[in-house]
This record gives sequence, structure tokens and C-alpha cells, in this order.
Amino acid sequence: MVSWYQPNASGGVDLPPIGVQARYVSYPRGAISADAADEFTHVDDGFGWRSSASPVLRGTGPIGYYDAAVKRFVPVPRAQVSPDGRRYVYMDYTQGGLYVFGQIHVVDVATGRDRTLDLPAAEYEIFDFSADGIYLTYGPYAESAGLWLLNPDSGAIRQVFQDGYVVAVANGEAWLVVSEQDLHPTSPLPGGEGNAKLPVLNVLLRRDVKSGQVTEWLRRPDTAPGFELLGVYTGAPAVLIYLAGENDVRWSTGQVPYEVWLVSRPATPEKVGAGLNRDLETDPWYRTGRNGLGISDSNGVWLGGSAIYLYQHGAGMIKVATFPGFPANGCM
Repeated sequence: MVSWYQPNASGGVDLPPIGVQARYVSYPRGAISADAADEFTHVDDGFGWRSSASPVLRGTGPIGYYDAAVKRFVPVPRAQVSPDGRRYVYMDYTQGGLYVFGQIHVVDVATGRDRTLDLPAAEYEIFDFSADGIYLTYGPYAESAGLWLLNPDSGAIRQVFQDGYVVAVANGEAWLVVSEQDLHPTSPLPGGEGNAKLPVLNVLLRRDVKSGQVTEWLRRPDTAPGFELLGVYTGAPAVLIYLAGENDVRWSTGQVPYEVWLVSRPATPEKVGAGLNRDLETDPWYRTGRNGLGISDSNGVWLGGSAIYLYQHGAGMIKVATFPGFPANGCM
């Protein structure tokens, strides 16, 4: 088990911090290693993190992953690392305007070679570096409908499908959110201050990226607030559900109750967390999932924040280590 972290003065974890340390922690003892395995500094040049170890690795995080294949920490989440661990992908933030955008880079971990793909600058949302290629979407606010597949060698790109708003891709499955009023949207979501009001996205779909088969996974009433995906763990999405309407007066006081559901099978949610919205930043599911940092392995789901946690079905949430941090891989 390894962790990537930067505690602040109050004991929390800043994202993105000025610098981070990547360290090992043992399980089940929860002891942290005495020596940092690597240190990363954040450089304000649009390329994000920079490793202290050589060869120098760059990436825009927001936090990283321990690449066991090459025994290096890399400055991107697990989903952006190739299955064999030899390469990773990131988007730089070297250009701006109404929204921040940049170009796609593929990095060889062993040599540090950073190659910019010949694609136009855009706001890309990278979902998964799979054996098939790099699954992503792009456009203003990265809210375009559909899914694209990028060849990391040639830079060739093709559309996989054109409808639905993708929120995650893992293990050959795309997870989409749509409104029950329009199950096959093809227009970009409106975004930005002053633009049209967002539709209530109350249906979660799983779509096989090769066969195109679609399974409805979860549906909320269209009168309820939309839910938020907090990660997919071994095929089970974790979602945040608010238990109040958008006009409820409790929003102004932070008293809106919420629940976190882990949905292993269609329409069969398991409640794994709950609280009031004022306390969301202390919830491990929310704190970890909002930054794409959760890791699942044979032990369960690893989460972080003010401590390192392990969620196990039947046992609930276990605090493994008391220092602040986030998981960067599972047990090995």
C-alpha cells in the first residue's frame, strides 16, 4: 500500500498543494515509511508536477499513482497509466481563454520522454488509458456528448459513440449520465455562468464500449437533484445522493442530508456513507472520489483524506493509518 500526500497546518490535505510527498504505508499495521519514495513540486508553467527523481516526470495530476511495473510514482491518476505501466497520458494547461485548455502528452516512464500528440489544443477529459487506446472527450468545459478513442502512437482519433455524457470509463465499460427526458443527448451540456440551466441528469447508464450494449444502472426521480459519480470500484459505481430538492432552505445552512451509495448491481444500491452537506469535505468517499483517487483491490476500496481508510463489504469503513493522505495504489 502506498500513499501520496501533503498535509496542511490543520492536518487536512491540500489539493493541489505546492509540493507532495509519495510514501509507502504498510497494511494492516498502518506504519508509514521513514523515507519519501519521491517528491514532486508544482511548477506554474502549465505542465503541473515535476518529479525530483530522474528521469524527470511531468504531469498535471491532480495527484498521482504508484506504477509498480517500473517502481516509480507518476504524476497522474491510475486511469491515465497504460495497462503495462510503461506509459502515461496527461493534458497540459498551457493555453487559456474562456476556459483552460491544452494538448495531450504521452510519457515513457523509463526514459521520461514526453511526446506531444499532433492534436488541436482543447479541453480534454481523459477517462482511461486502456489496451485499446486512450478514451476521452473534449470541447468547451469538456462537456461534449459521446466518447472518443485516441491512438497513443499515431495520434489518430475516432468517435466510439456520439450520445450521452460520459463520466468514467473502466474495464471496457463507459459510465454515462443522462436525463430521462432525453436518453440519447448529442448536444454539449451548457456550461459557464449565465448559460442555460443544466438538465437534471437522473439516469446512470453502463455502456460496453465494444458491443454498444447499454444497461440502466440507477435512476433517480427527475424532481430530485442530480447525483454525482464518485468513482467506479471493480465495476461498482459510488454515487453521491442529496436528500433534498434544489429549493430546500437547508442548502443555505449546510443541513441537507446526503448518502453515498455503492451500486454493485443495477438498481441495488448499498448505503456506505451519510451525513450533512456541510461536512462533505470530511467524507472519505467524497474527498477521494472528487479527485479520482480511489483504488480498489482484493482487500476492498482504499480511500483517503484526513487518514487512510479501507472500505470492506460487511465490515464497513476501517481506518488503516492516521496520517493524512490518499491512496496511490493498493497492496502489493
